[in-house]
Amino acid sequence: MKNTWSSLLFISLLSCSVDGESQSGLIEKQILTKESKPLECGLYLAPSTIPGAGLGLFVGHQAWEEGTKAGYGDICIPIVNPHLHRNYSKPFFHPLGDYTWSHIDVGMTLEAYPALHLEAFCPGIDALVNSHQFVLNLGSPNKSHVAQYLPAGIFRTSPNAGAVSPYRNSTTRVSRRIPPGGELFKSYGPTWFPSRAKALGDSFAFPEDFRRGQALLNRMAPLVDRISSTVSVSPLFTDLFDIVQAVTGTFQSRILKTLPREPQHAHDAGDDESGLLRFHEDMSRHSLEYLTSYGQCVDHVRPVPLSPKHPEAGQGAVAARDLPQGTIVSTSPLHVFPDLDYFNMYVLKQNDKGTWERESDHVHTKQLLLNYCFGHPNTTMTLCPYGPGVNYINHDRNPNVRIRWSLNPWHNATAVAERTVENSFDFQLKLAFDYVALRNISEGEEILLDYGDAWETAWQEHKRTYQPIDGKIIQPDYVYNHQLHIPLRTRSEQEFDPYPEHLHTRCHVALLQPTYRQSQYNWLETPESPLLVNYGLPCHVLQRYASEMDPSEYAYTVELDLEILSDEHKADLSIPKNDLVLERHQVPRRGVAQFTRPNLSDMHLSNTFRHSIGLPDSVLPLQWKNAI
Repeated sequence: MKNTWSSLLFISLLSCSVDGESQSGLIEKQILTKESKPLECGLYLAPSTIPGAGLGLFVGHQAWEEGTKAGYGDICIPIVNPHLHRNYSKPFFHPLGDYTWSHIDVGMTLEAYPALHLEAFCPGIDALVNSHQFVLNLGSPNKSHVAQYLPAGIFRTSPNAGAVSPYRNSTTRVSRRIPPGGELFKSYGPTWFPSRAKALGDSFAFPEDFRRGQALLNRMAPLVDRISSTVSVSPLFTDLFDIVQAVTGTFQSRILKTLPREPQHAHDAGDDESGLLRFHEDMSRHSLEYLTSYGQCVDHVRPVPLSPKHPEAGQGAVAARDLPQGTIVSTSPLHVFPDLDYFNMYVLKQNDKGTWERESDHVHTKQLLLNYCFGHPNTTMTLCPYGPGVNYINHDRNPNVRIRWSLNPWHNATAVAERTVENSFDFQLKLAFDYVALRNISEGEEILLDYGDAWETAWQEHKRTYQPIDGKIIQPDYVYNHQLHIPLRTRSEQEFDPYPEHLHTRCHVALLQPTYRQSQYNWLETPESPLLVNYGLPCHVLQRYASEMDPSEYAYTVELDLEILSDEHKADLSIPKNDLVLERHQVPRRGVAQFTRPNLSDMHLSNTFRHSIGLPDSVLPLQWKNAI
């Protein structure tokens, strides 16, 4: 089940005045996009086709075919219980509240405990895509949205331990062909819109309303066709359609929101069972001419598994095509955090009443998100960008891109010029950065940004003084899960040869089925079978012996811990509700995996590096300098 997650839905676009500097910038953009040959583009950011929905993402010059991956893949950043770590002396302002996925859907099930408000922020396609209740063309999140756990070889002995998110390559697959210019739409899950029904009122239609609208048109069109002898839409149909609109409008029916506004379109949509769907698909497209004029290309950047120039940083971003000097490499909207207290994290404990509270008011560490945001020593204002690829851009003192306030009309230049930090607690500021090429960038060349002097000084000091807290190498869990040739230790063996304290053993949920031995399972991680979700049962290895299927390999007897199962789930599996454990025999090595215990992964370390990317002095408004 997906948590509350949204893009810029229901946020209207803001027209803003353009100052002299921006005027020259607009001319610059026109030179790049009109007078010169436009660069090839596969994905645009532009005003959504949904009225009042703000921005949307649109397929570029080549259609996206069913079954293909949507984009290059998102990084996902754990947002750990922000409601528990909040500053209770201030009103809670959570800009990401409608932009996050549930940790369950993304595969962060074991990252933290308690997981009351553990959220996954995936600041690429998944933070920008809108949801049309009827026209869905991207796969459901629980089938294709799970991020891969890829620490990229960063061990706890590295100064970079815990400083980058290991949850990467979160991709969605195309579930319905999207033609050039078509807007991307993804389901927000079964609860997102119903939970907001009161706030939305009759301004938005639900899937059942579209089905009823289709049924209404299917009944109207043939009825009128039998009466009218004209080929085109008859006055009778027009009158009947006007009556339907008047009646539904009187009662504020959601069905009215699903119907075409023109009688001819309504008549055509009633010709078959999918006519209304085709109509809304046609209405959910922009022409390529519109996108090149009013949109911004956001797929000039693609992630790579390892940074070519800074492998210690993990993944990086490279140019997807040749980018001439001055090209807007990407544009990213910004989440605005006026108060740095949002990023504070404390050690939590459970009191006698079962309520979670702080062990002390000492700040243990900061939210990992801070490392992906822009800040400045002279302000408490922090700006967190989101958009395909931009969060993979690494630091270098010899950069090939710079940031500036966006020249696109959806950027609120007035807010930058007039808003103070104190009056920026606003979910609808609509700020954005452009990433501009400082020189010609060749296809495949790494995209690099100078994070600034303050960041560089802090990083060099961190590297100089860094010492692993436990003083020894901690093997990540993924290392154990790929050592399939090494036998698993039984519970009795672990009494004198234990696994590291930060690990615990989990078994695949398929072992709950009595027929697991007769079935073929792909025990290892795939996009459709995520490791962190499917290995959801705490368990113990009791015995090790030769496998009946292959005597050259070991099989295991394991004891599954059933306390996490509800009585209803046990009943579905024909397991007595009072049973707390379940033994399974002849379990293959791949049915068991090791995972880092909640709150013990590297991102929770108290000495992990936390520092915002430097906001250049030239970009920082004077009225934001509240920390001098």
